[in-house]
Amino acid sequence: MWRALHHRDFALYAAGGFVSNVGLWFQRVGVQWLVWSLTGSLSLVATVALIEAACFLASVPFFGAVSDRYDRLLLGRIAQVFLMGLAAILAVLTILDFMTILLLMVLMGLAGFFEALWSPVRLAMAPSLVPRNDLPSAIGIGSILFNLAQFVGPALGAVIIAAFTLDHEGIGWLFALNAFSFLGYLIVLLFIRLRHDEVGSRPRSNFVADLREGILYILTKKELGLFFILIVATMIFMRSYRESLTAIADGIYAMEELGFGIMQSASGAGAIIGSIMVAKVNRVSGMVRLLFIAALLAGLLHLALSATGSFWIAAIIVGGISAFGSYIGIGGQLVVQNSIDGSLRGRVMSLWSMNLRGGPAAGAWLWGLGDKFWALQSVIAVSTVVYLLILGALLPRLRGIAAVMERPSDETASR
Repeated sequence: MWRALHHRDFALYAAGGFVSNVGLWFQRVGVQWLVWSLTGSLSLVATVALIEAACFLASVPFFGAVSDRYDRLLLGRIAQVFLMGLAAILAVLTILDFMTILLLMVLMGLAGFFEALWSPVRLAMAPSLVPRNDLPSAIGIGSILFNLAQFVGPALGAVIIAAFTLDHEGIGWLFALNAFSFLGYLIVLLFIRLRHDEVGSRPRSNFVADLREGILYILTKKELGLFFILIVATMIFMRSYRESLTAIADGIYAMEELGFGIMQSASGAGAIIGSIMVAKVNRVSGMVRLLFIAALLAGLLHLALSATGSFWIAAIIVGGISAFGSYIGIGGQLVVQNSIDGSLRGRVMSLWSMNLRGGPAAGAWLWGLGDKFWALQSVIAVSTVVYLLILGALLPRLRGIAAVMERPSDETASR
């Protein structure tokens, strides 16, 4: 399972990523709790997440094309500098108590823009740091460390917030620690080298043509498009809880900061389990069928979440949903990375990033709208039913999707 760590550059990249991702979860916890403490509104919590996601979605296809044109290591270094600066601004404004909900919306919009620069570069980099046979291990290890950070970060974040008399001061220090954490990736990106350069060497006419080529690649490869539908549905209807844990922990169960930290850590623990399951994979064959089974189990757990009145049972269920959801997301990335042409990797993975980043935020926004008319647990139940209907519609195409997605692309197989 750990074989990818035998490669020095990947090991450094994974270590730097862990440090940075702990900081990322500090910021996510801080932003969610800052909005909740300023407004007490699930709708505004979801709106801030949606603004960040919208800026990400609007710009990530462009940056996906950029990542297929230019040095990915250089682009990664530039992204870290911008993200570090933004986190420092968030920290200063929050600690000095100058932060308002409108200013936070603007800053999170900028965060989405800078994350859009980094995301396709990050996703396209791992296949260039390890041999092809070690790709499942590399993706799994990266996800284990990301989700370990999700487990550690929220728990430490809740402790840091609670250590200060004023919530906003503690949140500001979370942002400051996030700014410092970007040094992890930045230093590593100055030292590692890619094993092979996937950036296309042929002349390209313009960015519009590049973007169109990436989209057409997905549309003309029909089974890849259907697989993307599964992932989009999973992100919108099954991962919305991650953007709504403040409302679930405090709004349903009245557990305040402690409950929020427990829910976040339960989600992180489940995600670690899902990541380990993928990291232990030795071959892509059979993955698509397992992903469909995981989707069904995640849906059943969502129905259980909509029915339970116990906080602790809900926390366990959230851990289970996270385990299956992470398995779908990480295993899905594995089969997509396995099947696509390397010269289009940045563009295809930018669209993949749109699903992973925008889907939960859009789903949380829909949950926020539904929460105005029904109890939140009823909204969760309706969301689950819609998801299961989509899953049932895709099920007859399972064999065809698996045949295409589990076969390596001619380009990657020829290396």
